[in-house]
Amino acid sequence: MTPDAIWQEALRRADGASPEASPVLESVVSAVAAALDRTDDFTPQGREALNNQLIDDLAGRLRVRAVARPDASVAPILFIIGPPRTGTTLLQHLLALDPRARSLVQWEVSWPIPAPTRTTYAGDPRWERSAQVMQLMREKAPGIFEMHPMSPTLPSEDNGLLSRAFLAGTWKGMIIEKVFEDWFFAHADEIAPMAYRHHRLEIGYLQSDFDPHHWVLKAPAHAFGMPALLDIYPEATILFTFRDPADWLASQCRAQWLFRSMNSEVDKVALAQSSMSWWARAMDRMISARRQRPDRFLEVDFRRTVSAPIEAVKGIYGKLGFECTDDFDRAMREFLENDRFAETKSYATSLEEFGLDRRIVNDRFEEYRTEFGMA
Repeated sequence: MTPDAIWQEALRRADGASPEASPVLESVVSAVAAALDRTDDFTPQGREALNNQLIDDLAGRLRVRAVARPDASVAPILFIIGPPRTGTTLLQHLLALDPRARSLVQWEVSWPIPAPTRTTYAGDPRWERSAQVMQLMREKAPGIFEMHPMSPTLPSEDNGLLSRAFLAGTWKGMIIEKVFEDWFFAHADEIAPMAYRHHRLEIGYLQSDFDPHHWVLKAPAHAFGMPALLDIYPEATILFTFRDPADWLASQCRAQWLFRSMNSEVDKVALAQSSMSWWARAMDRMISARRQRPDRFLEVDFRRTVSAPIEAVKGIYGKLGFECTDDFDRAMREFLENDRFAETKSYATSLEEFGLDRRIVNDRFEEYRTEFGMA
């Protein structure tokens, strides 16, 4: 689809919302559309689905802008950011159990309008809509649920907000060509401020009927938004999760392969080369931002998260000066006692499955490994 056709259809789906005059947004829409057009391994159904996603993201952005207040307050945010497969999901699930915290579930991320309210939250029909979508996804790609725990009631990544914000790095899972990657990183410092202004607009809208002490948000794709995220959220703290890259990259390649297989005929080697390149460059940006503003970052070791999760959370709270209440402690212990996700995992993966070896990965992530004492 041409950019003009995308904009026209997005405006139609936006229910009369006004267009947004933003040269940066226009350039991102055009770049994503062109990259989708150049990608030749999509199935016909996959290409239609991704074109629709692009249009819906743009329409959703315009609809939010029509109803959200730019001056809405936003509580301080704990952003859990790190490479995929570094314990970010477990950490978010535990931190979100604090009764004073606010996190997001999938229906809020996918369908934010109308804004959720405290009085109608539990009975909102979007819970059921989310459950239906997840069931269809489970039928189409059951392997994903072995790797990543998802349900309508669990906290969700805020990728939907980032997608409507048009932080173009969120498309890297579907567009694995080098042309798009190079374009994105060349323009990342122009794109990210525009994206996080919109992200903050949506968070303020979703908070409008709530009064949280803090937010708990998580998405690895936030790594592409440094340092704009730090500027637009001056009270945010980054929980930077880390793990041996040869371990998380192999796992990430498998997860990306499963997601991408829903829409494409996947070349595992090409996918792995693209994933390694994207995440190495993202980690370079994260490490640079951390060195320039170390007071905004807390490091969270994957090994600590999985071996002693409650102690890891209490360690974070101690550094932040937050109180770990008895109710919060009890909620975490009950969650872990009832969590059977680890018992259901039956997959195995390796770097070799995706045409990589540990030496190559170690060389590409040398700075990352040095930064976290792995070299």
